[in-house]
Amino acid sequence: MPCEKSGEFTQEEYARNLRREALAHALISAVIDCDPDDRLPFIEAVYEGLRAGQPVPLFGRLMAEANFWANLASRAERKAYCAASFARLSPADQAAFLSFAERQVAA
Repeated sequence: MPCEKSGEFTQEEYARNLRREALAHALISAVIDCDPDDRLPFIEAVYEGLRAGQPVPLFGRLMAEANFWANLASRAERKAYCAASFARLSPADQAAFLSFAERQVAA
C-alpha cells in the first residue's frame, strides 16, 4: 500500500522505525547494565567509533573543508591533528601560528 501525503507510514517504514527503536533501547540497556566504572569508557568507545575520521580537502577549498571537518570531528581528533600538524610546521610557521592563536584567544 503506497504511503499517502497524510503522514501515514508504509509497512516497511513502520517496521524500520520499530527496529530502530528496539536497537536504541538495547543500547540504553547495555549502558545501564554496565558497571558504573565502565559506562563512560563504553560510551567514549562508541563515540570514537562514530568520529569524523581524517580530513579530506576537496576541490581546492582547503580552509572551508578544514572548518567543515572540524565541526564533525571529536575533541580528541581536533587535538591530535592540531598537535601533529603543529609539530610538522617550520619554526617560523609555528611562531606565526602561535601569534594567530593568541590573537584568537584575546578576541
